[in-house]
Amino acid sequence: GVLEVCINSNYTSVCTDSVDFNDPVVQAQAEFACEGLQLTGGKLLPPNENFTSSSSQVITNLSCSPEFTNFVESCKFDFTRDEVCLNHTMDLIVQCSFAIEVPSLSPSPSPSLSLSPSPSPAQEVPGSCVNAGFEDCCNPLINGSCSVQSVGFSSCFCDRFCYQFNDCCFDIAEICPPIEVPSLSPSPSPSLSLSPSPSPAQEVPGSCVNAGFEDCCNPY
Repeated sequence: GVLEVCINSNYTSVCTDSVDFNDPVVQAQAEFACEGLQLTGGKLLPPNENFTSSSSQVITNLSCSPEFTNFVESCKFDFTRDEVCLNHTMDLIVQCSFAIEVPSLSPSPSPSLSLSPSPSPAQEVPGSCVNAGFEDCCNPLINGSCSVQSVGFSSCFCDRFCYQFNDCCFDIAEICPPIEVPSLSPSPSPSLSLSPSPSPAQEVPGSCVNAGFEDCCNPY
């Protein structure tokens, strides 16, 4: 960007009419300017119309001592009224760099995978109908008990009723697959019809009242 120097609370640009870009001392001043901006690097560049200042003052004849400490004590300059400098067509440009620290990233440890070995056929598996000796669906009316009990585990069952009570052993489907029950349409409700009760004047066969009995009949 364009180099501006604060003099008496006013920012002024530097005209390059008397700057020697090949002078190592001048290049060192560019490094000092970047350091003051908390940047790195430092290189003087020739004027560029894309980088201009809007300051109302411009200094020229800038010269600084090799033992550069600060601008006021180490540099000499003159304010200029040169029209070319005041038009900011020869503003001094300094190129700096950003110091970006990239943290070192340690590689993430690869996830360790461990697989439990599958039990061998001879190894007892809790809650197994096959290991308990059932070859097909257990019939509680014949076998007496269709449950499989293991130490430290809840009992499970190997009959078809376990599907209803949700307490089947894990391998129940191997010996006793579930049966799909077809959905039945509901039977029609029976229609009820009531015959009207006979009126008192209507003779009714088998009527105690119509036969003249007023209370319990005594056959004796």
